[in-house]
Amino acid sequence: MATNRNCDRCQLNEKSTLGIPKCKECEEVYCTDCVKSHQSIKTFASHYLISISNQDGLIDDDTDNDPINTVSGILHRLKQMGEEHETQVFKHKIKEECIAEKISRTKFQLLSQLNNLEQNTTDSSGHRDRIEHMKNDLKQ
Repeated sequence: MATNRNCDRCQLNEKSTLGIPKCKECEEVYCTDCVKSHQSIKTFASHYLISISNQDGLIDDDTDNDPINTVSGILHRLKQMGEEHETQVFKHKIKEECIAEKISRTKFQLLSQLNNLEQNTTDSSGHRDRIEHMKNDLKQ
């Protein structure tokens, strides 16, 4: 069912102004002037506005699924995308840190084994030189 809807803010001042967008977070309908005022306040600037009017200027009761292409709607979606991206970056950083820790642990274990091998090697056939070369490669 579609009906006319006045601006909620204007009604508080006993004015009758046709409201067009509705703030999804505040659940209020605003006229053109009041929506500008609403968006100019930092706290409300990222609020998501939805269209409540069809071509006749009447409210469509099923409008929560119909976001309008306003600056606040776009900002709201960008904010969501940014938060999703931050979460993904954080997960990747954790994975990278885990991988780096595993590599570091593995290098340490290999160096320990090479040190033991070097101490137990008594031949002069160049094994000590090869072990030393491997240790230097691991340290880089």
